[in-house]
Amino acid sequence: MNTYKFFQLSENCRLIKDVFLCSEEMKALYSKLTEAEQKSLINHYIIDNPPYAFMSIPLLFDQVKQFIGKELEVSVDCIKLIGSAKQGFSIDPNQYGKPFSEKSDMDFTIIDVTLFEKLKRDFERWQQAYDSGEVSPQNKTEEYYWNDNINRLPDNIKRGFVDPHKIPLFSSVCPTNNRISNVLTRVQANLSLYNIKTKGLSLRVYKDYTSFYKQIKLNTDYCMSKIPK
Repeated sequence: MNTYKFFQLSENCRLIKDVFLCSEEMKALYSKLTEAEQKSLINHYIIDNPPYAFMSIPLLFDQVKQFIGKELEVSVDCIKLIGSAKQGFSIDPNQYGKPFSEKSDMDFTIIDVTLFEKLKRDFERWQQAYDSGEVSPQNKTEEYYWNDNINRLPDNIKRGFVDPHKIPLFSSVCPTNNRISNVLTRVQANLSLYNIKTKGLSLRVYKDYTSFYKQIKLNTDYCMSKIPK
């Protein structure tokens, strides 16, 4: 096996030395890294490093994962925190470098095929109930989002992920989604006890790690290509 690309680090890669990466460093260096080095940056700073939002009380993050894992019957190892709560700043091109604050969302990810399949069945039951007239939107705005989400979700599912917030909260039709919503509400309420405040909590569920990393890489490449250098 050719080990060269893994151990002959570029000069730009060697410039990155800290546990946390600032937005200016990421903007300046990301596109200059090799593909393997970009993967390492994503793995370390966007996926695996300690979460910025929990710097003041780091063990609380593991407690949160334990709670989510117990309530949703998934391994704590498959629960990730991404976004500005993880790296400390947004990489969205429209607000690149904006620090994480109480006005930011906290974005969780779960990589678990069983939970993914349960949410997929929630979506299918909701779609069938909507088509049959068993359930209906309460107003024109809700009708717009229902139709839009019904069109979007099949493509998302093919790409290996489901966003629960795109599925309505009907306990009889979408029990898994209801359970997830309840868990996130309880997490947010308890985080406030430790003065960790956010605008809201979100969760995306992936069927496997390959789908998860592929989407993270696509999002990161897109964002980094759009921000002004």
